[in-house]
Amino acid sequence: VDGVPGLTDSNKQTYKAEATFLIAYYHYLLTKNYGPTIIVRERAKVETAPEDFLPREPYDDCVKWVADKFDEAISMGLYTYDQIQKDPKLYGRATVAAAKAIKARMLLYAASPLFNGGSYAGVPNVDPELLADADDVSNDYRNFTDKSGKQLISTTYDPKKWEIAADACKEAINEAEAEGHYLYYAGMNPSI
Repeated sequence: VDGVPGLTDSNKQTYKAEATFLIAYYHYLLTKNYGPTIIVRERAKVETAPEDFLPREPYDDCVKWVADKFDEAISMGLYTYDQIQKDPKLYGRATVAAAKAIKARMLLYAASPLFNGGSYAGVPNVDPELLADADDVSNDYRNFTDKSGKQLISTTYDPKKWEIAADACKEAINEAEAEGHYLYYAGMNPSI
């Protein structure tokens, strides 16, 4: 984009931020739909032989990379909702609030028992009656490895993932509220 004539530096920076957002978003979709996936860090050569294709990355590495990419897009200057409201031609563009919300959702997936140890064992404040009906998939992941034997989904519960997810959710909520969007509470005055 730096070589495109007639673009202002501001537009170039915005396009770079939005492209980074889209890279994060599409990797988020891949990780959400397929779990451990390939992380494309640079443009691949079309003539790459199948045996030289990039390997799948462990799920936790995918999540961290995507979260970092959303943060990078934010720091590069994504639009805020306020900016978009001032210029209706900008509706539909990637925003700081969208990046933070998608990042928070992805981190919640990563903290859930499905990707955080594979069972509810060790998860605090879980109703014991729910545990009886909950699927334990930790054994299904024990042999979920790549060709070199690297574990692709952790079978160890990590309570820190819940803290990271909670912090990201709070950050997303704070961003939305700063832009005038609030969580709904019963009896809430809709004019707020």
